[in-house]
Amino acid sequence: MATKNKKFQFLRALDVTTFFLLILFVAFFVKTIMAVVNGFQSEVYTNVVAGLSSL
Repeated sequence: MATKNKKFQFLRALDVTTFFLLILFVAFFVKTIMAVVNGFQSEVYTNVVAGLSSL
């Protein structure tokens, strides 16, 4: 019975670790997407200002 309990605890710890790693991956993915969007917005803003200055 103790062996089954230890195996269950190990599997539970593995599940929790996997969950936290998944959350960390999603957080970094969202941060990367936000950085790309901010870079795109900055480029668009620069082009708009350059276009207005040529008027």
